[in-house]
This record gives sequence, C-alpha cells and structure tokens, in this order.
Amino acid sequence: EVEEKGGPVARQVVANCHRAPGQWFEKALAPSSQVTSELTDAIEAVRAVNPGLQVVLTVSPVRHTRDGMVENSRSKAVLLVAAGELVEALGDYVTYFPSYEIMVDELRDYRFYERDMIHPSPLAIDFIWSRLRRTYLCQSTDEPIADFGALANALAHRPESGATDAHVKFAGAQLRKVNELQAKYPYVELREARNHFARAAATAVAATTATA
Repeated sequence: EVEEKGGPVARQVVANCHRAPGQWFEKALAPSSQVTSELTDAIEAVRAVNPGLQVVLTVSPVRHTRDGMVENSRSKAVLLVAAGELVEALGDYVTYFPSYEIMVDELRDYRFYERDMIHPSPLAIDFIWSRLRRTYLCQSTDEPIADFGALANALAHRPESGATDAHVKFAGAQLRKVNELQAKYPYVELREARNHFARAAATAVAATTATA
C-alpha cells in the first residue's frame, strides 16, 4: 500500500528496496504472467530510448531461505518460467544466461558454497563470471575489465596501520592511475574515484605531518 497524509490511498506492486518496515507491505508471490508483463513493459520502454539494446536475463543462484526452502523454490520457478516466456517472445533482443542452473547443477560440491551453505563461494562466483564473459563479451573487453577490476580493489583497500608514509604513496599512485584511466577511457566518469584518492592522500599527509 502507498500511504500519504490521509492514510492508505492506493495499492500497487513495489520493491521494498529502502528497507521500510515490513508491516507496510503485504507479501505475495507474483504469478509468472505478471512478472513477464512487467518486465516486457520495462524492456520495451528502455528499447524505445535505445533501440539497439540487448537484454540478458538471469536468475540469482543465491537461495533466499528466510521464507523457507519450499517458498524459495517456488519463487525461483516463477522467475525461470517468466525468463523463458520473455526469451520466447522477445528472442531477437532478449537472451537468458543460466547462472542459477550452473550453480545448482554444475557446482554442486560443498566447496562452491560459503559456510552458510547458501551463498556461492568466491570460486563459484569466478566460475560463473568467466562463463558469462566467454558467452557475451569479446576479447577486446579483457583489458578494460582488468583495469577497472584493479581500480575497484584499490578503492576497497583500507590501510591496516592507519595513515603512514606508505599509505600516502599508495593514495598518490592510485590518483595518478585514475588520471591515466580517465585519459584512456574518456567516456567513463571517474570523478568519485579521483576524489576518493585525493581525500585519502590529503588525510594521510595531514596525519603523518601531525605525528612527525
């Protein structure tokens, strides 16, 4: 239900993506026909803007066990049916990548799961990602994937011993790499990455100066 000042005014399908209180919503398993209809409308709306768009559908291999294993299987089944219907109807520009099937059929060993036995392990993620790359990406994407993968790792880096001279050098080196990437890929917006390393360098310099 959507609420305004006077109370509930309408009922509509929503995604609880803002972690709003559960009592605001009525949970229901959508039929595959509704999922197919909603996604068809969304795909066609986007293709009206970008007629050359190619859409890849997949179903998450992560089991959602909060509602129970049976309910998880039912919801996955709905998505799989909807994905099949979309590919049949819009096959000229919609395809399906079987990440769910790879996980449950090919990667059945325990080593492909985290300790909770729900989430795929890093090994499984790498396997599925490599299969997707081979299926959809050409070899020319290897270099940008490596470049931006390294940038993502650098952005996730946190110094273990606080601000040190080494961290100052690290932040400065990464800032130079961001500038090089911006020149290499001028169509990619890297302002946030540049600001991140500029702030990290300035903070580290100030901290090391204060302790000198």
